Amino acid sequence: MIKKFILLVFLMLSVPFGIMADAPANNGGGKPKPVVIVPKKEVVRPQKPSSQFIDCMYCDGSLYISFRNPEGMCELTVTTDDDVATYMFDTSTSAEIFIGEHPAAHLLLTTEYGHSYQGDI
Repeated sequence: MIKKFILLVFLMLSVPFGIMADAPANNGGGKPKPVVIVPKKEVVRPQKPSSQFIDCMYCDGSLYISFRNPEGMCELTVTTDDDVATYMFDTSTSAEIFIGEHPAAHLLLTTEYGHSYQGDI
């Protein structure tokens, strides 16, 4: 009985050495390649449309902005070919911001809630 136990232990210990003997040897001939592990992307379920509506109008150098659902303080960034200007206003009321006469400008609105909206004049 003891002989069978010793034989079983010997066989169990010799299996890993046999597997290691079959592994290819790296004799410095090649460089190991890094393995990149990418996290699995979760399936994104469809979301309902946003109930937010922003009414924005540009007239005579002034920008009129009103939010349907207030989102706290808002930072408006106006980017033109010549300049970048930043304005702050509260989204709980309609805002009138004088930005000057611009034939074309890019508008970026970033709210306190972390949402961003963009548009062009």
